[in-house]
Amino acid sequence: MNKILKIGAAIFAIAVCGIIIETGIVNSNYAKKVTDSVDKYEKKIAEIEKSLENDKKKDDNEDQENVLIANEYQIKDTTKISDAYKNGNDEGLDDNEKETLKLASDILKDIIKDDMSDFDKEKEIYKWIINNVPHGSGTAEEVATPLGVMKGKKAVCVGYATTFRLLANMVGIECKVMHDTGLGHSWDLCKLEDDWYITDCYMDAEGAPYASFNMTDRQAREGHDWDSRLFPKAEGTKYSYAIMNAKNVDDALKISKKIAKENNKEDNIFYLSYVVKQNDKKNTYKTNYILTGIQSRMGYESAEISSFKFGDSTYFIFAKKKPYDEGMDGNQTDTTFDAEKYDKILDKNFGKVESYDDTDSYDGAVG
Repeated sequence: MNKILKIGAAIFAIAVCGIIIETGIVNSNYAKKVTDSVDKYEKKIAEIEKSLENDKKKDDNEDQENVLIANEYQIKDTTKISDAYKNGNDEGLDDNEKETLKLASDILKDIIKDDMSDFDKEKEIYKWIINNVPHGSGTAEEVATPLGVMKGKKAVCVGYATTFRLLANMVGIECKVMHDTGLGHSWDLCKLEDDWYITDCYMDAEGAPYASFNMTDRQAREGHDWDSRLFPKAEGTKYSYAIMNAKNVDDALKISKKIAKENNKEDNIFYLSYVVKQNDKKNTYKTNYILTGIQSRMGYESAEISSFKFGDSTYFIFAKKKPYDEGMDGNQTDTTFDAEKYDKILDKNFGKVESYDDTDSYDGAVG
Protein backbone atom coordinates (compact mmCIF):
# COMPACT_ATOMS: atom_id res chain seq x y z
CA MET A 1 0.00 0.00 0.00
CA ASN A 2 1.52 3.35 -0.98
CA LYS A 3 1.75 6.40 1.27
CA ILE A 4 -1.34 8.12 -0.11
CA LEU A 5 -3.49 5.03 0.57
CA LYS A 6 -2.05 4.78 4.07
CA ILE A 7 -3.03 8.36 4.81
CA GLY A 8 -6.53 7.71 3.49
CA ALA A 9 -6.88 4.57 5.61
CA ALA A 10 -5.69 6.40 8.71
CA ILE A 11 -8.11 9.28 8.19
CA PHE A 12 -10.96 6.82 7.67
CA ALA A 13 -10.03 4.98 10.88
CA ILE A 14 -10.03 8.24 12.85
CA ALA A 15 -13.43 9.18 11.45
CA VAL A 16 -14.93 5.81 12.37
CA CYS A 17 -13.45 5.96 15.86
CA GLY A 18 -14.85 9.43 16.34
CA ILE A 19 -18.34 8.25 15.40
CA ILE A 20 -18.09 5.29 17.77
CA ILE A 21 -17.04 7.50 20.69
CA GLU A 22 -19.58 10.22 19.93
CA THR A 23 -22.53 7.84 19.67
CA GLY A 24 -21.59 6.00 22.86
CA ILE A 25 -21.69 2.58 21.21
CA VAL A 26 -18.91 1.24 23.48
CA ASN A 27 -18.10 1.58 27.14
CA SER A 28 -15.55 4.01 28.55
CA ASN A 29 -12.69 1.48 28.74
CA TYR A 30 -13.09 0.55 25.12
CA ALA A 31 -13.43 4.21 24.25
CA LYS A 32 -10.05 4.86 25.85
CA LYS A 33 -8.50 2.17 23.68
CA VAL A 34 -10.11 3.74 20.63
CA THR A 35 -8.79 7.17 21.66
CA ASP A 36 -5.29 5.73 22.02
CA SER A 37 -5.61 4.24 18.56
CA VAL A 38 -6.67 7.63 17.19
CA ASP A 39 -3.59 9.23 18.75
CA LYS A 40 -1.43 6.54 17.20
CA TYR A 41 -2.97 7.08 13.75
CA GLU A 42 -2.59 10.87 14.04
CA LYS A 43 1.11 10.45 14.80
CA LYS A 44 1.41 8.08 11.87
CA ILE A 45 -0.28 10.60 9.56
CA ALA A 46 2.16 13.30 10.71
CA GLU A 47 5.10 10.99 9.99
CA ILE A 48 3.77 10.11 6.54
CA GLU A 49 3.10 13.76 5.67
CA LYS A 50 6.63 14.68 6.73
CA SER A 51 8.00 11.83 4.63
CA LEU A 52 6.00 13.01 1.61
CA GLU A 53 7.24 16.55 2.11
CA ASN A 54 10.85 15.36 2.25
CA ASP A 55 10.32 13.29 -0.90
CA LYS A 56 8.96 16.36 -2.69
CA LYS A 57 11.94 18.43 -1.61
CA LYS A 58 14.25 15.69 -2.85
CA ASP A 59 12.46 15.60 -6.22
CA ASP A 60 12.50 19.40 -6.49
CA ASN A 61 16.19 19.64 -5.71
CA GLU A 62 17.27 16.70 -7.85
CA ASP A 63 19.87 18.08 -10.23
CA GLN A 64 18.01 21.25 -11.14
CA GLU A 65 21.20 22.69 -12.62
CA ASN A 66 22.03 20.25 -15.37
CA VAL A 67 18.90 20.52 -17.49
CA LEU A 68 18.18 20.98 -21.20
CA ILE A 69 17.73 24.62 -22.25
CA ALA A 70 15.76 25.65 -25.35
CA ASN A 71 15.39 21.96 -26.24
CA GLU A 72 18.93 22.09 -27.57
CA TYR A 73 21.62 23.08 -25.08
CA GLN A 74 22.37 20.62 -22.28
CA ILE A 75 23.87 22.06 -19.12
CA LYS A 76 26.61 19.59 -18.22
CA ASP A 77 28.12 18.98 -14.82
CA THR A 78 31.77 20.15 -14.57
CA THR A 79 32.44 19.19 -10.94
CA LYS A 80 35.06 16.61 -11.96
CA ILE A 81 37.07 19.31 -13.73
CA SER A 82 36.93 21.86 -10.90
CA ASP A 83 37.79 19.15 -8.36
CA ALA A 84 40.76 18.07 -10.48
CA TYR A 85 42.05 21.66 -10.49
CA LYS A 86 41.72 22.02 -6.72
CA ASN A 87 43.30 18.60 -6.08
CA GLY A 88 46.05 19.05 -8.64
CA ASN A 89 45.23 15.67 -10.17
CA ASP A 90 43.58 15.12 -13.55
CA GLU A 91 43.41 11.34 -13.32
CA GLY A 92 39.95 10.14 -14.22
CA LEU A 93 39.30 12.95 -16.70
CA ASP A 94 38.70 12.16 -20.35
CA ASP A 95 40.53 14.02 -23.13
CA ASN A 96 37.87 16.74 -23.50
CA GLU A 97 37.81 17.32 -19.75
CA LYS A 98 41.61 17.55 -19.63
CA GLU A 99 41.61 20.09 -22.46
CA THR A 100 38.90 22.07 -20.64
CA LEU A 101 40.98 22.00 -17.46
CA LYS A 102 44.08 23.22 -19.32
CA LEU A 103 42.31 26.14 -20.99
CA ALA A 104 40.53 27.16 -17.79
CA SER A 105 43.74 26.91 -15.77
CA ASP A 106 45.54 29.19 -18.23
CA ILE A 107 42.77 31.79 -17.95
CA LEU A 108 42.84 31.74 -14.16
CA LYS A 109 46.63 31.99 -14.16
CA ASP A 110 46.35 35.26 -16.08
CA ILE A 111 43.57 36.91 -14.08
CA ILE A 112 43.64 35.56 -10.51
CA LYS A 113 46.12 36.58 -7.80
CA ASP A 114 46.69 34.77 -4.51
CA ASP A 115 45.76 37.76 -2.33
CA MET A 116 42.39 38.34 -3.99
CA SER A 117 39.13 38.07 -2.07
CA ASP A 118 36.40 35.79 -3.44
CA PHE A 119 34.55 38.88 -4.64
CA ASP A 120 37.62 40.11 -6.55
CA LYS A 121 38.09 36.66 -8.08
CA GLU A 122 34.47 36.50 -9.13
CA LYS A 123 34.69 39.98 -10.64
CA GLU A 124 37.81 39.10 -12.66
CA ILE A 125 36.16 35.95 -14.00
CA TYR A 126 33.06 37.96 -14.95
CA LYS A 127 35.20 40.62 -16.68
CA TRP A 128 37.14 38.04 -18.66
CA ILE A 129 33.97 36.39 -19.91
CA ILE A 130 32.03 39.50 -20.96
CA ASN A 131 35.13 41.09 -22.56
CA ASN A 132 36.27 38.03 -24.49
CA VAL A 133 33.13 36.10 -25.38
CA PRO A 134 30.49 37.69 -27.63
CA HIS A 135 27.15 36.10 -28.47
CA GLY A 136 27.43 33.52 -31.21
CA SER A 137 25.85 30.52 -32.85
CA GLY A 138 27.11 27.03 -33.55
CA THR A 139 26.71 23.50 -32.37
CA ALA A 140 25.88 22.82 -28.74
CA GLU A 141 29.46 21.68 -28.12
CA GLU A 142 30.80 24.90 -29.64
CA VAL A 143 28.63 27.46 -27.84
CA ALA A 144 27.16 25.75 -24.79
CA THR A 145 30.15 24.06 -23.12
CA PRO A 146 33.13 25.64 -21.35
CA LEU A 147 35.51 23.88 -23.77
CA GLY A 148 33.74 25.24 -26.86
CA VAL A 149 33.39 28.73 -25.34
CA MET A 150 37.03 29.03 -24.29
CA LYS A 151 38.28 27.75 -27.66
CA GLY A 152 35.86 29.49 -30.02
CA LYS A 153 35.19 32.68 -27.98
CA LYS A 154 31.44 32.70 -28.65
CA ALA A 155 28.48 31.47 -26.63
CA VAL A 156 24.78 31.16 -25.99
CA CYS A 157 23.44 31.62 -22.46
CA VAL A 158 24.30 28.07 -21.41
CA GLY A 159 27.90 28.55 -22.54
CA TYR A 160 28.24 31.74 -20.48
CA ALA A 161 26.62 30.18 -17.41
CA THR A 162 28.61 26.93 -17.42
CA THR A 163 31.93 28.66 -18.13
CA PHE A 164 31.36 31.15 -15.32
CA ARG A 165 30.36 28.32 -12.97
CA LEU A 166 33.41 26.23 -13.86
CA LEU A 167 35.91 29.06 -13.33
CA ALA A 168 34.22 30.15 -10.09
CA ASN A 169 34.16 26.59 -8.74
CA MET A 170 37.82 26.12 -9.63
CA VAL A 171 38.85 29.04 -7.39
CA GLY A 172 36.70 27.80 -4.53
CA ILE A 173 33.56 29.88 -5.04
CA GLU A 174 30.28 28.00 -4.74
CA CYS A 175 28.33 28.66 -7.91
CA LYS A 176 25.19 27.18 -9.45
CA VAL A 177 23.48 27.52 -12.82
CA MET A 178 19.91 28.83 -12.64
CA HIS A 179 17.25 28.62 -15.33
CA ASP A 180 13.89 30.20 -16.04
CA THR A 181 10.57 28.43 -15.63
CA GLY A 182 10.24 27.86 -19.38
CA LEU A 183 13.74 26.36 -19.72
CA GLY A 184 14.65 28.99 -22.28
CA HIS A 185 17.45 30.86 -20.50
CA SER A 186 20.17 30.20 -17.92
CA TRP A 187 22.47 32.28 -15.71
CA ASP A 188 24.49 31.96 -12.48
CA LEU A 189 24.02 32.09 -8.73
CA CYS A 190 27.18 32.66 -6.66
CA LYS A 191 27.78 32.44 -2.93
CA LEU A 192 30.07 35.02 -1.35
CA GLU A 193 30.59 34.58 2.38
CA ASP A 194 27.10 33.63 3.61
CA ASP A 195 24.97 35.25 0.89
CA TRP A 196 23.95 34.44 -2.67
CA TYR A 197 24.09 36.78 -5.69
CA ILE A 198 22.76 36.43 -9.24
CA THR A 199 24.92 37.15 -12.31
CA ASP A 200 23.96 36.95 -15.99
CA CYS A 201 27.04 37.18 -18.21
CA TYR A 202 24.98 36.62 -21.35
CA MET A 203 22.99 39.81 -20.75
CA ASP A 204 26.07 41.94 -20.06
CA ALA A 205 28.33 40.56 -22.80
CA GLU A 206 26.54 42.73 -25.35
CA GLY A 207 24.74 45.03 -22.95
CA ALA A 208 25.97 47.36 -20.24
CA PRO A 209 28.81 45.89 -18.17
CA TYR A 210 27.82 45.15 -14.55
CA ALA A 211 24.11 45.71 -15.21
CA SER A 212 23.48 42.04 -14.36
CA PHE A 213 26.40 41.44 -12.01
CA ASN A 214 25.76 40.28 -8.43
CA MET A 215 22.06 41.07 -8.42
CA THR A 216 19.63 40.52 -5.58
CA ASP A 217 16.47 38.51 -6.22
CA ARG A 218 14.46 41.72 -6.44
CA GLN A 219 16.79 43.25 -8.99
CA ALA A 220 17.01 40.07 -11.06
CA ARG A 221 13.22 39.66 -11.09
CA GLU A 222 13.00 42.78 -13.26
CA GLY A 223 14.28 40.72 -16.20
CA HIS A 224 14.32 37.09 -15.10
CA ASP A 225 11.74 34.56 -14.03
CA TRP A 226 12.41 31.35 -12.11
CA ASP A 227 10.91 28.88 -9.66
CA SER A 228 12.11 30.18 -6.30
CA ARG A 229 11.66 26.75 -4.70
CA LEU A 230 14.54 25.33 -6.71
CA PHE A 231 17.33 27.76 -5.86
CA PRO A 232 18.71 29.58 -2.79
CA LYS A 233 17.47 33.13 -2.27
CA ALA A 234 19.80 35.88 -3.43
CA GLU A 235 19.38 38.41 -0.65
CA GLY A 236 22.97 39.54 -0.12
CA THR A 237 23.71 43.26 -0.16
CA LYS A 238 27.40 43.48 0.81
CA TYR A 239 28.53 42.54 -2.70
CA SER A 240 25.45 43.69 -4.61
CA TYR A 241 27.06 45.82 -7.31
CA ALA A 242 24.13 48.18 -7.60
CA ILE A 243 23.88 48.79 -3.86
CA MET A 244 27.66 49.05 -3.43
CA ASN A 245 28.01 51.72 -6.11
CA ALA A 246 24.79 53.71 -5.75
CA LYS A 247 25.06 57.46 -5.33
CA ASN A 248 22.45 58.80 -2.94
CA VAL A 249 19.95 61.37 -4.19
CA ASP A 250 17.83 63.26 -1.64
CA ASP A 251 15.32 64.82 -4.04
CA ALA A 252 13.46 63.41 -7.04
CA LEU A 253 14.41 66.36 -9.26
CA LYS A 254 18.08 65.64 -8.65
CA ILE A 255 17.62 62.25 -10.30
CA SER A 256 17.30 63.93 -13.71
CA LYS A 257 20.31 66.16 -13.06
CA LYS A 258 22.44 63.21 -11.99
CA ILE A 259 21.44 61.13 -15.00
CA ALA A 260 22.07 64.04 -17.40
CA LYS A 261 25.51 64.57 -15.87
CA GLU A 262 26.47 60.90 -15.88
CA ASN A 263 25.14 60.40 -19.40
CA ASN A 264 27.88 62.68 -20.71
CA LYS A 265 30.59 60.43 -19.27
CA GLU A 266 32.09 57.38 -20.93
CA ASP A 267 30.87 54.96 -18.27
CA ASN A 268 28.25 52.53 -19.53
CA ILE A 269 26.40 52.23 -16.26
CA PHE A 270 25.82 54.02 -12.98
CA TYR A 271 23.54 53.64 -9.99
CA LEU A 272 21.43 55.97 -7.87
CA SER A 273 19.59 55.36 -4.62
CA TYR A 274 16.61 57.40 -3.48
CA VAL A 275 14.36 56.95 -0.46
CA VAL A 276 10.70 56.74 -1.39
CA LYS A 277 8.75 55.91 1.75
CA GLN A 278 5.88 53.48 1.54
CA ASN A 279 2.47 55.10 0.89
CA ASP A 280 4.11 58.40 -0.08
CA LYS A 281 1.90 58.69 -3.17
CA LYS A 282 2.88 62.26 -4.07
CA ASN A 283 6.61 61.53 -4.09
CA THR A 284 6.08 58.21 -5.84
CA TYR A 285 4.09 59.85 -8.62
CA LYS A 286 6.67 62.61 -9.04
CA THR A 287 9.55 60.13 -9.22
CA ASN A 288 7.79 57.92 -11.75
CA TYR A 289 6.87 60.94 -13.86
CA ILE A 290 10.47 62.15 -13.98
CA LEU A 291 11.87 58.72 -14.84
CA THR A 292 9.26 58.15 -17.54
CA GLY A 293 10.12 61.54 -19.02
CA ILE A 294 13.84 60.75 -19.07
CA GLN A 295 13.30 57.36 -20.68
CA SER A 296 10.88 58.81 -23.26
CA ARG A 297 13.35 61.46 -24.30
CA MET A 298 16.37 59.19 -24.46
CA GLY A 299 14.61 56.23 -26.07
CA TYR A 300 15.13 52.56 -25.29
CA GLU A 301 17.61 52.16 -28.14
CA SER A 302 20.37 54.12 -26.40
CA ALA A 303 19.74 53.56 -22.70
CA GLU A 304 17.45 51.90 -20.21
CA ILE A 305 16.47 52.79 -16.66
CA SER A 306 15.47 50.01 -14.32
CA SER A 307 14.92 49.94 -10.59
CA PHE A 308 14.38 47.72 -7.59
CA LYS A 309 13.41 48.23 -3.97
CA PHE A 310 15.55 47.45 -0.95
CA GLY A 311 14.34 48.61 2.44
CA ASP A 312 13.09 52.18 2.16
CA SER A 313 15.37 52.92 -0.78
CA THR A 314 14.73 52.51 -4.46
CA TYR A 315 17.84 51.79 -6.53
CA PHE A 316 17.93 53.08 -10.09
CA ILE A 317 20.18 51.52 -12.69
CA PHE A 318 20.99 53.64 -15.72
CA ALA A 319 22.54 51.47 -18.43
CA LYS A 320 23.74 52.74 -21.78
CA LYS A 321 23.25 50.25 -24.57
CA LYS A 322 26.07 49.30 -26.89
CA PRO A 323 25.59 50.42 -30.50
CA TYR A 324 25.11 47.73 -33.12
CA ASP A 325 28.35 46.55 -34.71
CA GLU A 326 29.00 47.07 -38.39
CA GLY A 327 27.30 44.31 -40.37
CA MET A 328 25.48 43.00 -37.33
CA ASP A 329 22.05 41.54 -37.95
CA GLY A 330 19.12 43.50 -36.56
CA ASN A 331 17.74 47.02 -36.67
CA GLN A 332 20.71 49.33 -37.09
CA THR A 333 20.66 53.09 -36.74
CA ASP A 334 20.77 54.97 -40.06
CA THR A 335 22.50 58.31 -39.40
CA THR A 336 21.26 59.67 -42.76
CA PHE A 337 17.61 59.00 -41.94
CA ASP A 338 15.54 62.23 -41.79
CA ALA A 339 13.31 61.44 -38.82
CA GLU A 340 11.92 64.97 -38.60
CA LYS A 341 10.55 64.74 -42.14
CA TYR A 342 8.67 61.53 -41.39
CA ASP A 343 7.49 62.77 -38.00
CA LYS A 344 5.76 65.71 -39.70
CA ILE A 345 3.97 63.36 -42.08
CA LEU A 346 2.92 61.08 -39.21
CA ASP A 347 1.78 64.06 -37.13
CA LYS A 348 -0.31 65.34 -40.02
CA ASN A 349 -2.01 62.00 -40.65
CA PHE A 350 -2.36 60.69 -37.11
CA GLY A 351 -1.86 63.65 -34.82
CA LYS A 352 1.08 64.40 -32.55
CA VAL A 353 2.38 61.90 -30.03
CA GLU A 354 0.60 62.18 -26.70
CA SER A 355 2.50 63.66 -23.77
CA TYR A 356 4.19 61.10 -21.56
CA ASP A 357 1.98 61.98 -18.56
CA ASP A 358 0.99 58.34 -18.08
CA THR A 359 3.43 57.35 -15.34
CA ASP A 360 2.31 53.75 -15.58
CA SER A 361 4.47 53.49 -18.69
CA TYR A 362 7.51 53.41 -16.42
CA ASP A 363 7.50 49.90 -15.06
CA GLY A 364 9.85 50.47 -12.15
CA ALA A 365 9.88 49.54 -8.50
CA VAL A 366 9.02 52.95 -7.08
CA GLY A 367 6.18 52.66 -4.59
